Amino acid sequence: MSAVSAQLAAIQSLISAYRLRLSEKQEELKRLQRALSELGMNKSDFIESKGICLKPEFTAKTFHGENAEDLDGFRADGLQASFVAVPNEQISAAEGKISDQIAIVEKEIASLESTISSLEAQLAALSAAL
Repeated sequence: MSAVSAQLAAIQSLISAYRLRLSEKQEELKRLQRALSELGMNKSDFIESKGICLKPEFTAKTFHGENAEDLDGFRADGLQASFVAVPNEQISAAEGKISDQIAIVEKEIASLESTISSLEAQLAALSAAL
């Protein structure tokens, strides 16, 4: 009888530990999903601001002749390519990494839930044996 009681206590302790870990993983998943959502919004905002960044207002007094041509060339070649690379490459890469981490955490959550269910079944079987 005391052996069964000890097993019951051990299983209850394990269930508590796994539930705590499950709660932590669920919170981590929420943070990752929120980060992915915010990153997507920032990406959209960044893309929408392209015109502002690539076409700043200059007066005829400050840029004319060769300076204006140089600036237009820089905008068309260097600045545009760099600007497009941020959302298309860098932000997309970050989104991919976060999505990969979300998939890992979701698998961990499923595994924890399965383990908890198994332990609860063992607990029920031992309790019925008393």
